[in-house]
Amino acid sequence: MQKQKYIMSIDCGTQSSRAIVWDLDGNPKSVGQAGFEILNPRLGWYEQDAGKWWPATCTAIRQALKRINSKDIAALGISHQRETFVPISAERKFLRYALPHMDERCSKQVEFVKRKVGSKKVHKMTGKYPSYVYSLYDILWIIENEPQIAEKVYKYLEVQSFLMMHLIDRIVTSYVSADPTSLINAKKRTWDLDLMKSLGLKVDQFPELCPPCKAIGSITKKAAKETGLPEGLPVISGAGDGICAALGTNTTDIYRIFFYIGTWTVLGGYSPKFVTDMAFRTLLHCIPESYSCEANVSGGFIISWFLENYKNTEKYWEERASKIDPGSDGLITVPYWLGTLAPYWDPGPRGVTVGWSGIHTPAHFYRSILEGVAFEHRLLTEKMSRALNTQFEKLVFVGGGAKSELWGQITADVFNLPIYVSKTVESSALGAAIIAAYGIGLYPSIQEAAERMTHIEKRYEPEAAQVKVYDRLFNRVYKNLYPQVMKTLEALEKPTS
Repeated sequence: MQKQKYIMSIDCGTQSSRAIVWDLDGNPKSVGQAGFEILNPRLGWYEQDAGKWWPATCTAIRQALKRINSKDIAALGISHQRETFVPISAERKFLRYALPHMDERCSKQVEFVKRKVGSKKVHKMTGKYPSYVYSLYDILWIIENEPQIAEKVYKYLEVQSFLMMHLIDRIVTSYVSADPTSLINAKKRTWDLDLMKSLGLKVDQFPELCPPCKAIGSITKKAAKETGLPEGLPVISGAGDGICAALGTNTTDIYRIFFYIGTWTVLGGYSPKFVTDMAFRTLLHCIPESYSCEANVSGGFIISWFLENYKNTEKYWEERASKIDPGSDGLITVPYWLGTLAPYWDPGPRGVTVGWSGIHTPAHFYRSILEGVAFEHRLLTEKMSRALNTQFEKLVFVGGGAKSELWGQITADVFNLPIYVSKTVESSALGAAIIAAYGIGLYPSIQEAAERMTHIEKRYEPEAAQVKVYDRLFNRVYKNLYPQVMKTLEALEKPTS
């Protein structure tokens, strides 16, 4: 084992599957990637062809192995998109397209659970306030609206159990990966049988659970042929991309938070105890008896939307937005393009941009979006800090959007904190590698593995003059803006419902 030099991680995400080979110090050595699409058949409905996950993963692995001897790999770790699931038959055939985390069709089922079980009770049991984002509610939607499919379901597979089915021929997942279904009892770390029973769900239709960071099987002969990995290679139970990002940014104590910029912008903090609050969702951590507190905003989605509609590159708009003063000359944006999760937990509201005048350009709008996402995360950070009774001292910027120097400086100024930029944008894949390295005994604890394998590339310091501008805008305008227009937005929603 000691002669083997590398760990491979798979990150099967929202739009692609990536395979990355890491050395034991957390440096990437080879990368492979293959994409798949999100389908949007109607407003608020999103689907994905799960039949593309495995071929894309195999392609990514084979690409990554082109420059690496597969015999030098010690273990395989897994990161994956969360909440997304697909129902399969007893013959392991897909019964419909997968439903991803941004799917909003299940609002009726969310209200049903609130009435039948109670919002506060679900929140205390699972750590998650009822919301369309969790798998539970789309599963209930299938049962009510597609009974011909529901009666054929053998298993509802989230992404890790799907991958394990192909890699090791077992339908198994970690309780950390299963947690975003909102069907895990957060204190017991098992399927919540009482919640399942009250909603008419059968536990045998869900994957077997195991702890994270454990060698739960090895690459089968069939999987070896399809991927190019060695037969018998240990496969370590992993976690969802957000939890892996926490490890990949070394967010392992109460004074650190990470700010991940992907399709969603994710703010994540660590807690050694179970705490619930409307400002975040509480998720199981890979560190024993610990939790990750997360708040999510559709920040990366909004940037992609802007670039698609304003027909130029991110570099083009960043250059122009950087010449505009902090505050975007009085233009301010509330980034609720996909409704709200924390702290309102309502899919209905949409984004708000106020302060338009004749001087404003698309570059002003672009900058106001970057500022609005930072403002929203500051709002959530302040609430999280109070709930966890801590004062955050270090924020790690990570993900594809972390390459933006403008966004990094804006975030430092809005938060009035130094921003540390991770050396790799692939924090989730690195977190999966950290899990695997610990899982095969290369490090005595997962905390030490995270400390050794994570690295900081650069740092942004808050600039006093800009901090003053943003602090005034945040306290006088942003904090009160959405509550003041909430009723108006509700009225706007009704004609299009």
